[in-house]
Amino acid sequence: MKKRVILLSSLLLSISLQSHAQLADGSIAPDWTLSDINGASHHMYADLNSGKAVYIDVSATWCAPCWAYHNTGALETLWTNHGPVGGTNVLSSTTNDVMVYLIEGDGTTGTNALHGISGVDGTTQGNWVTGVSHPIIDPPAAQINQFNSNYAINAFPTIFMVCPDRTIKNTGQANATSLYGYRSSCATSTTGIDEQMINSASLNPNLGGCDSITPSVVLGNLGTATLTSATITYKVDGVTQKVHNWTGSLLTYENFTITGIKIGAPTSGAHVLTIVVSNPNSGTDLVSSNNTTTLNFSMYPSSGVPMLTETFESGSIPSSWTIDNGGNSLNFGVAPFGYNSSQAVGINWFGTATPNVETMALGLPMTFASATAPTMHFDITYAQRNSTTNDQLEVEVSSDCGVTWTSVYNKSGATLATVPA
Repeated sequence: MKKRVILLSSLLLSISLQSHAQLADGSIAPDWTLSDINGASHHMYADLNSGKAVYIDVSATWCAPCWAYHNTGALETLWTNHGPVGGTNVLSSTTNDVMVYLIEGDGTTGTNALHGISGVDGTTQGNWVTGVSHPIIDPPAAQINQFNSNYAINAFPTIFMVCPDRTIKNTGQANATSLYGYRSSCATSTTGIDEQMINSASLNPNLGGCDSITPSVVLGNLGTATLTSATITYKVDGVTQKVHNWTGSLLTYENFTITGIKIGAPTSGAHVLTIVVSNPNSGTDLVSSNNTTTLNFSMYPSSGVPMLTETFESGSIPSSWTIDNGGNSLNFGVAPFGYNSSQAVGINWFGTATPNVETMALGLPMTFASATAPTMHFDITYAQRNSTTNDQLEVEVSSDCGVTWTSVYNKSGATLATVPA
């Protein structure tokens, strides 16, 4: 979950709050090839290319919440009912559209801990192997550290699904029925030519600029035929601004990130960028419902107002602030309490167990021309959902109108907390 407050002119300040610190829904999952504890190699994109959704439980042998969820048998039931034909203990009636992996996420523990042996190479809650038919992966430290970095894993357990088109859906600690229910949200290849624009919000945080933006957008192929060309149309507030003719080669479920297309707007303020794909392989797309995606962005005025103070004493968020919650149900609001004030802006993460992306931007520019050492002061209160959650607060600074950002404040989990969990 990310919260960003942006104060800008020649200097931009961004405050981001990331909840549970893992890749947001709709993000493109990085590929991996890892070997399980029996020596078999597994390539995730190969699983996806076969049309299967991949479920991953990243846990640690010492983690009590991980052990509790493991013992519900949810992932084992998912495996037996929907796993690959011929898989160990997979029913003959399987839907054959799922792969399941348990990945040991702590590089300091070893296979002995997975088998319930403590003290040799790490502590353990019990025997994680007995009664499990789906693959268990215990990567070497270097591999799991890279995996955790790629997937922004900062808490255990982290449970998510990757759709065949490589997009992520965070499932949380759901039962087997609910886990499989998420499978229906995956886009599926059903026809010869079917191009799609994949939601690209996670690739475009803090999307804004003083004269233009350069968004990243993801083109995907849901057709059974190889996609070799397409037309990408960029519209700002409904008006066509750029047309890009893409050529390449995408097999079924593959995708490509398009960058380098500059987009502007005639006025400052909040705008909506609509990206539409058409003309696949110089023909007609047989499924047009997935051809469009949108991104919110801001164009900032070239001149600024003096530095300001915002206490939210009005009881509402100023109209000059823009909020983008990435399509999630949670949103920012003003609460009737504060430090040396009666109001504060905040968001209640407690009711959700999965990450979201939240963006708050202050659309008024601020000038620091007369300041020799500009600073930003803010008061914060934060409590962890539990001892394993690692929400993150980060303050970033930009001196080039949001093109690049430098982190100047970054705290998470217990370090960020102002009261005990």
